[in-house]
Amino acid sequence: QRGRPFALCGGPRTGKTSTILQIESLVRERWEREPQAPKLLPVRVDLAGLGRRRDGNLFALVLQALAESLHDPHLLGGAQPPKPTKPRFNQADRLVDDFLEAARGLLQPLAGTPGWCRYVLLLDHVDLLLCHEHAADVHALDALMRHRADEAPLATLLAGGRTLREQLHDRRAPLHMARPVTLGMLRLS
Repeated sequence: QRGRPFALCGGPRTGKTSTILQIESLVRERWEREPQAPKLLPVRVDLAGLGRRRDGNLFALVLQALAESLHDPHLLGGAQPPKPTKPRFNQADRLVDDFLEAARGLLQPLAGTPGWCRYVLLLDHVDLLLCHEHAADVHALDALMRHRADEAPLATLLAGGRTLREQLHDRRAPLHMARPVTLGMLRLS
């Protein structure tokens, strides 16, 4: 469903990252099997690299991952890769607008080419984002996931643990509208 976020919740070593990598692999395999089909670009961002920096770095990481993902030759099909811009993301009230403008600059040049695509956002280790230092990022991410612009992600998968799961059950929390999918330990009998 367009714009629908999903949350993959589970404890350590339950396969959240493996599931994200599998989704990414399956989508990319489809490009090779069906090169003429509309393309869906998986944009994976590991938030372990976010650290405790100032707000706005989430969107810089997502934009960097989007730009890097757009350089895949299987996606481009001979089209030229777009040149990324370097927005500052220094105003909390403009994070989404600045991101969408930068994403538009990456995606618009591909319109009408074999490289045209929509993207899905795969965010791993979301628990690291759910702290006071990144409050503006979390609220802006919530707004981005609800946005209907072509430059917004078609869908978002959030992967995290207990903190993310607790957010999903708090109707006042920014990410509560994500549909939860819970992973548990798998055991061989």
